[in-house]
Amino acid sequence: MTPEGSLAFDPQLASTPSNLTINHFFRQYAEGVLILRPPFQRNLVWNTEQQGFLVDSILRGLPVPEVYIQTETSADGSESTIVVDGQQRISACLNFIEGKIRLGGGEELGDEWRGKTFSELEEGLQRRFRSYELVARKLPSVGDNVLREIFRRLNKTVEAMEPQELRHAAYTGPFVKLIELASQNSLFSDLGLFSPKDYLRRRSDEFVAEISYAVISGAYPNKKDGLDELFLAYEKQGVPAGVIEDLERRFGRVISTLSPIASQMRRTRFRNKSDFYTLFVLLAKKAEHLPVSSEALLDILQDFSERVNTIKRGEGGSEASTGMSEVQKDQAASAYLRSVERAASDRLSRVRREEALDRVLSGVVQEGAESALSSSDAYWVLEGSGSESEDMQNESEERDHVREVLLGE
Repeated sequence: MTPEGSLAFDPQLASTPSNLTINHFFRQYAEGVLILRPPFQRNLVWNTEQQGFLVDSILRGLPVPEVYIQTETSADGSESTIVVDGQQRISACLNFIEGKIRLGGGEELGDEWRGKTFSELEEGLQRRFRSYELVARKLPSVGDNVLREIFRRLNKTVEAMEPQELRHAAYTGPFVKLIELASQNSLFSDLGLFSPKDYLRRRSDEFVAEISYAVISGAYPNKKDGLDELFLAYEKQGVPAGVIEDLERRFGRVISTLSPIASQMRRTRFRNKSDFYTLFVLLAKKAEHLPVSSEALLDILQDFSERVNTIKRGEGGSEASTGMSEVQKDQAASAYLRSVERAASDRLSRVRREEALDRVLSGVVQEGAESALSSSDAYWVLEGSGSESEDMQNESEERDHVREVLLGE
């Protein structure tokens, strides 16, 4: 008995790769000999946007994941093709040719086909799409139980790419480089903000990108809306003069203020991503009023964190809330908690959290005391640049190729 139960795999089960055009699959589909949904396949789950993105990749000539098929011959000699893995991709191609989907209007799609159906494409583009070759791995004739196991194994280890992983692959300009450098700063690891998997899947990069968006625009993205547009605009049109320099300096002021107290902040609410996000954005916007006493800032953050947690536990305000200033602090904590209990990444929630925290920190972040940002505030960039990993340096050629194709350069 094998570990897979009664399944014994022939050593010669290895698939045979071949290149088959999209038009080949379309002809089989039209003839009724293409079986897209054998019993073990999942339902079609790709939405129009996902299908359109695949079409865009094909029209650009980008590689797409291979498909697995099996040819079945009946007793009368007729043949049919079973799609073991790749149903979503092949179905998207067929839907596009049949006019069932119209490509979206986003800037991410190519100018020549954006917003069009297949029939509206120029003939040259139609031929390009039909003649695109998919890498198809042909499996030998095996029973359904083996096909099910192959399908299960092919899909068991598949993990969808994170949005920031896709941005990392596509963009190489100064903005994305700054984001990735900032996310590696020791402040975040000292605070324990990200898990090893967060770093691996570049969720830490996306977190810093959202902070940057808020600082640059003065507004908050709603559930990460706007990030793709920002990255694409900066990559294609260039980063506006002074933006990178300003971010470097503002981040430097915040890092120098929070780094000395990062380990103590682990015992406050501000070890949480949503709370720290609000704090970092607020301080970055007010960077001209930094540095401040890190110890004084820590006292306020600890007190405020405890007030919010006390109210959340339903224990009422602080026992020390006797004077007007104490009442106001509890009111700010209540307002902050209400915004936290909404969706943490909701734009309005972020605005309300910043307003509440701004009132609390106004005593230590004095509006009147300003210190102009300078090149010395970007010290952390030089410190971080020397620690780039060999992996990051070696991937530039691959990323440049992806970038050129995606951006149509």
